[in-house]
Amino acid sequence: ERTERFMREFLPGPVTVVVDRREPVPDVLTDGAPGVGVRVPDHPVALALLARVAPLTATSANVSGSPSATTVGELDAIADRAAVVIDAGETDGGTGSTVVDVAAGTIHRRGALADAVEAWLADH
Repeated sequence: ERTERFMREFLPGPVTVVVDRREPVPDVLTDGAPGVGVRVPDHPVALALLARVAPLTATSANVSGSPSATTVGELDAIADRAAVVIDAGETDGGTGSTVVDVAAGTIHRRGALADAVEAWLADH
């Protein structure tokens, strides 16, 4: 219930919520880890796509540790390995999402809204 309340407060938005992986989620998506990250971007194209095909699995538009791509032209490192690339125009390239395990009360990565997430965890 706590995690659901948190998700209703922060999603869609720049927050990734780690939840326990259930049986339908294949190992290939989590590398066998017991948790899976759930993210709902606050972007009209992403929301329209999710409305039609949810759930959807995807990765960030960057190689781990590199800055996020803001245009399709910056996807050189991953575009050839992607099954689909949707060009919805340039993004703001803002701070990455905050990754949080609400059940454990742990922030794994501070990103956008990290202070608000931390405050919510302390208050709830």
